[in-house]
Parts: sequence; structure tokens; C-alpha cells
Amino acid sequence: MPFDYLGLVATLVSSTLAASVGAFFSARFGSLQRERALAAELRRDTANVLIQRLAELKGLLREAEHTRDVKVWHVSIEATYDAFDDARHRLPARLRHLKRSIRYAIGEATALSFVDYWRSGDDENDTMAPYNYRWTTYAIEYVEMAADSLRRWRDSDQRVADKVRAPDFDDWLRESGRYVTGESTTESRDPLGL
Repeated sequence: MPFDYLGLVATLVSSTLAASVGAFFSARFGSLQRERALAAELRRDTANVLIQRLAELKGLLREAEHTRDVKVWHVSIEATYDAFDDARHRLPARLRHLKRSIRYAIGEATALSFVDYWRSGDDENDTMAPYNYRWTTYAIEYVEMAADSLRRWRDSDQRVADKVRAPDFDDWLRESGRYVTGESTTESRDPLGL
């Protein structure tokens, strides 16, 4: 009985090729899964830091009528801005404006929006704007909306996470009917009656 060397070689080559292709695709799929898992973990960690900073800032805004020590505000605002600076490259395009928008909200409520430019420590001459219930409430609500957007980004899969958005502060004021830029505060439609 003659031995079929040619058939054996063909079987060996085809088996080796099939195993190699299978191993390649298995490794590639595993690598993509690891990359996605790492991206999701970084997204969760980043969002959690930002949400925590916003929660601290919201707590301070809720006490704004009584907490008037500029140094306390500096610490909280600087920490929030620093967290947004650190996270900027990870945030989707539609959330990258949040630091600027938070700055505007804080500025309207307290006039302390530019503390990151005051890092020299000379804050003894800095004063807060008089307490304004209306603009402080708007700032709290905007911070809550921003935190909710970050939670959606954190909890979504990658395809949806990149599409999460939040309006900037002025758009949010206009869209919600709270204030339209250029109107006097007496002309503005205020859903809260403030």
C-alpha cells in the first residue's frame, strides 16, 4: 500500500494555516476586548472624579448665602477646574465645553469664576458678588445637569458614550426659558418665578 505523502503535506499545511488564522483572529479579538475594557474603565474613573468635584461644588453653591469665605470657594473651584483640565482629552467633543460652562455658571452666581487665574494666593482683595438666589439656583441646576450628562457618559457603552452631550450654559439658559442673553433680567421668562 503506497503512502500518500502529497496528501499528508496538503493536510498538514491546511491544518497549520487554519490554526494560524484562527489564532490570529482570536488574539486580535481579545486585544480589542481588552482595549474596550480599558477605555470603559478610564471613562468611569474620569467621570467619577468629575462628578465628585461637581457634587462638592453644588454643595458649596447650596450654602452660598452663608459660606462667603473666598478661600473656601477658591479651593473647591480650583479643584473642579483642575479635574476638568485633566479630563479634557478623554471627554467626548460635546462635553469638552463643561469647564467653560461651569465657569460661567459660577461667575453668575458668585463672581469667582476666574480663580484659576488667581493662583498667586493673593485672594485677600477678592470678593464675592452679593448673594443672588436666582443665579445661584441656576448655577446649582446647571451643575446638576452637567453631572447627569457625565453619568450618562460614564454608564454608556463606547458607541453611545461618544454621543453624549450637554448644552453650554448660555444655550441651557435659553433652551430652558430661564434667561436669554441680551434681555434684561426683568424681561426674562423665569419658570421658577425668581
